Amino acid sequence: MPARTAEVPVGAGEEMGKQCAFPWYGGKQFHLGFLLPLIPRDAIHYVEPFGGAASVLLNLPRYQLETFNDLLGGVVTFFRVLRDNPDELIAKLELTPWSREEFELADLQEEGLLDVELARRFLVRARQAYNGSLAQRGRRAWKYDARGKVSGVAKRWVDIPRRLARISERLQGVQIENRPALDVIRRHDARHTVFYVDPPYVHSARVGGGNRYQHEMNDDDHRDLADLLRSLRGRVVLSGYRNDLYDQWYADWRRIEAPAKKVPSRNRFKENKANTEIVWCNFDPYHTPATPSLFEDTSQRTSPV
Repeated sequence: MPARTAEVPVGAGEEMGKQCAFPWYGGKQFHLGFLLPLIPRDAIHYVEPFGGAASVLLNLPRYQLETFNDLLGGVVTFFRVLRDNPDELIAKLELTPWSREEFELADLQEEGLLDVELARRFLVRARQAYNGSLAQRGRRAWKYDARGKVSGVAKRWVDIPRRLARISERLQGVQIENRPALDVIRRHDARHTVFYVDPPYVHSARVGGGNRYQHEMNDDDHRDLADLLRSLRGRVVLSGYRNDLYDQWYADWRRIEAPAKKVPSRNRFKENKANTEIVWCNFDPYHTPATPSLFEDTSQRTSPV
């Protein structure tokens, strides 16, 4: 099926202020204007099996049922504490400075930590790290404003408690899981479910290649994911970069290309074709049926594929 370049209204996906708890490698906080209009609003159950920073979930209107999953335990602990015990977590963060020493002391492997303290340390490591996030492998360096290069990172940290209060409210009622993504997809598949699937990028599509994620996927893992996604009754919105494997496995799905982003290059801007975001859908995202009810008998509904 030929690709279609998304026609996205100006400001689409920004109605809720682009909620973002922390930066995440491969996160979609800068692609919400492209992605959000493609995710059906008429579904009953919304599922993110590769949740990460939950940037898409946090900026969508509520569904009757919502499930967030990630394999990284720190992510799950942070969002669970923020959902269930926001006052204590936010109070601790209000007393936490933007500090190199605080960053280095935020050991996530220390035994015996209470969940609230683990969540606080997780956010310190996630937000105060330079040029990366906890999704990536390797040691992260502390981020700071250097002479002549002021980005206001410390000032933005002061605003974190107010932002987290809004995010905590959005997380109320969300099911949070810490399981392999394919297990979650199998468990929650139904005709009234929509999956937003954002796995690690296929290696051949990455600029520079190499292992970037703490939990990687090789080509065989992506093939297993494709076999499962193609068998689902629910609707799927799959994110990635263009690659030969996906062209083969999802050849009969609708492919939608994001408008090319402008990136700086030697005092000028050029289109970044290598990192153009692509979405594959097993349905037509520009046509959705009437909104069903959680209590409606959907046994007679036909598959949207």
